[in-house]
Amino acid sequence: MQYENWEGEGEQTCATDAPRGSGCHQGRVPVRGVRVEDVDDVQNAIRFATRHNLRIVVKSSGHDFLGRSAAAGSFLIWMHKLRNITIHDSWAGACGLHREAAAVTVVGGVPWGEVYDALEGTGYIAVGGMSLTVSAAGGFVQGGGHGALSPSFGLAVDNVLEVEVVTADGTLRVANACQEADLFFALRGGGGGTFGVVTSVTYKLHLNPANFVGTQLQLDPQDGAAWTTTTQEEILTLWSRETVALDAARWAGYWSFNSLGFSANFLVPATYTAASEAFTPVVQALSQIANVNISLYSITSYSTFQEWHTLVYNLIFPETHTDYTGSYGVLASRIIPFSALDDPRRVAKSILAASAASGDHGMLGHMVIGPGVRAGDRQNQTLAVTPAWRKGVWHLTTSVRWNWNATEAETRAARNQARRFAESLQSAFPGSGAYVNEASFDEPHWARSFWGLQNYARLMAIKSQVDPNGLFVCRQCVGSELWDDDGNCRHAEY
Repeated sequence: MQYENWEGEGEQTCATDAPRGSGCHQGRVPVRGVRVEDVDDVQNAIRFATRHNLRIVVKSSGHDFLGRSAAAGSFLIWMHKLRNITIHDSWAGACGLHREAAAVTVVGGVPWGEVYDALEGTGYIAVGGMSLTVSAAGGFVQGGGHGALSPSFGLAVDNVLEVEVVTADGTLRVANACQEADLFFALRGGGGGTFGVVTSVTYKLHLNPANFVGTQLQLDPQDGAAWTTTTQEEILTLWSRETVALDAARWAGYWSFNSLGFSANFLVPATYTAASEAFTPVVQALSQIANVNISLYSITSYSTFQEWHTLVYNLIFPETHTDYTGSYGVLASRIIPFSALDDPRRVAKSILAASAASGDHGMLGHMVIGPGVRAGDRQNQTLAVTPAWRKGVWHLTTSVRWNWNATEAETRAARNQARRFAESLQSAFPGSGAYVNEASFDEPHWARSFWGLQNYARLMAIKSQVDPNGLFVCRQCVGSELWDDDGNCRHAEY
């Protein structure tokens, strides 16, 4: 699991960094499981679990920030060894509809890093995750899936052409635009581990743009200057104002903000000249803010997306060059509406208020929406993701962490800080949503936040059809309100 706290249950833990001899307990780690290697294995595992009334959890790569791929007393279906990548120059699919566009089919355990490697040199790119180790067919895409190419080409689910899934009755189903329409809707944003075990996903591919340009930016307090709330507000106000033009030009990337500074890593499919003319004035304006020092600003051309991705990945994870794991913590998130940028100063004040509510843990701004996401499925009739994506500009997250030996009171306090971050932004921007894959463990109105009530009603109807007995149950997933917090006992009224 990416966050090790989800492997524990109260005092039942087995921390990897605990002193020797401190004891080890099962916690929420599944007691039994199957490492599947083909679709038959998946079908047999589901039939076995049904026959013996076992609680199933599905794990592709273990990145779920809410611990949905682990549960006390559960039976694990582990997708890691189910791997294959097929690149199609011209894809037809089960519909039999010929498409001139290229596509790639990935099976359940393939991580995005392997997909990117397979596409290297083909002239094509796919909309995938920033993480190289997250599964391309797991909870990432089933919850929506965003990345640095999303402002140009949409969410991962906007690019899904077909899904193969084994449902609770052990049947392999093929869902696409012309068959299994309800499942196709649910599997594109309805959340992982809920409607079945996805064994493969086929994505539309895009031609690699002729050129990419990446920027790095770091703002720090000037020598001896205080990083005051006033300074922070001025930075965020200007950034909010300038985002309008950057968003329109499909700039993408990530910016972080905390009590020590502001940093950003961005990418745009454009010429060097066009990118420089767009971004350099933003940097110059930021440099005019009192007590702000531009400690780093660079702008570089890249021939491929992967060149930029490799650079940024190594900056984020300098010691390991891959995702950090084994920490303890929770996330919270909010999708900020584009319309909020009409009042940049109000946006700045709202962000600072949310940061203060979370204990000043800082935040990460994902600029992963843009025209590409807002243009997708405007009527929200074919995909299950929250409508907030189609009206958004930023996906903001915070991460609150604790030590392996934190007390229950300390972990509860940390969770409350994350929850207050989300609640503060929800109060500032009513009607905004949250990303189901990167949300607060204690999101109070999760169905409305993750999907919207209209989508949720349809998802519940689909859930009752394909999994009437609740074989697939996970926290804050469709239908989980019918079960207790552990997901092992159905409420008596149901």
